[in-house]
Amino acid sequence: MQVNTLRKLISNGWTIANRRQLEGFIGKKELKNLANEFGLLQMDNYAIGEDVFLGKKDFYKLINDGKNLTLKLGISSENGAKNCANAESAILLENENITIAGIAQKIDQFYKKVFGNHEMWEKPMEEIFGEPKTMSKLFSQKFKPLRHINEDGYYVTTIIDKKTGEPVEAFLKQINSGKQLEEWEMYVKHENGVYERIGKRGIHINNKEKKITPDWMESSEGASEYSGIGIRLHQLGVERMLQTECKTIEIDSLSSAFPFHYKCGFRSPDEIISIGRKSNLKWWLKTNNITEEEWERIAKPTYDEFDIVYANAKALEEIKKLALVKTKGAGSIGNTTMYLQGEELSRWIERAKSQPILLD
Repeated sequence: MQVNTLRKLISNGWTIANRRQLEGFIGKKELKNLANEFGLLQMDNYAIGEDVFLGKKDFYKLINDGKNLTLKLGISSENGAKNCANAESAILLENENITIAGIAQKIDQFYKKVFGNHEMWEKPMEEIFGEPKTMSKLFSQKFKPLRHINEDGYYVTTIIDKKTGEPVEAFLKQINSGKQLEEWEMYVKHENGVYERIGKRGIHINNKEKKITPDWMESSEGASEYSGIGIRLHQLGVERMLQTECKTIEIDSLSSAFPFHYKCGFRSPDEIISIGRKSNLKWWLKTNNITEEEWERIAKPTYDEFDIVYANAKALEEIKKLALVKTKGAGSIGNTTMYLQGEELSRWIERAKSQPILLD
């Protein structure tokens, strides 16, 4: 049904942000084709800015008056749900000649081109969630930076030019002076001396708990031309962890980013967590093509007298991996709290020391 399709589009599509970011996934030409395919899709009243995105606290509602399909969205703000409601905007699909089924089909086409049926989902699960090939390439001798700091005071690392497969210098700079929340940006430098931003990362240093805690990481600005941006931003986090004498890194992964973070060594904690009511679970399982037998066998859940569901976070991680494979990347698995620790953390520390960005 179109409601489920729209739910998937929002939870998996727009959570990775705006049109510019979608360009990074499918390219400018394909984005234009999709825009034309939608025809009368009006977004004038919906202020998507460079850094505005729909996240897990956002809401939407679908209104079908028999003629037009209206998707109303709320944008989260620091002032909470009340202001979110006041900021409500609408995406309108207005054409009496377009049926609701036709609209749903077009959204399905859009969704699948962006997130579905990628060739990676045809591979075995251990390969899909195994260490990315980009990792070993980036940390090879060929990609070791030739200098530590450039003439403008930027830290130097390398990424991969997608056209040639060759190393390209990338430059990192802290753009604020925060003691606990640091904001970093990554650039490439063009021949005319102009820096172009291709990624950014927030690093929140929790000195009390001795860990880097969730903030944000954005690597899609340069994704159409370069690979390895996200890996280098993870390396930045590892090096700041070492410099601040923290012990681990915690992230809150979006649904669409879960495979990448898992491949980079982040894992769910070995602890029992609450995941909501049993009544909501049935919809989640159906949406993600997970049978009740698979759920009970893998998650081994328990239920209290109020029908609240509990399961081990590591078991839920396996369920999420299965959901993504069965839906070919189109699953709606929600956000996942993940940590870099143990053997995976040790491997990252070795990598960082072999090609330091910030470390001496």
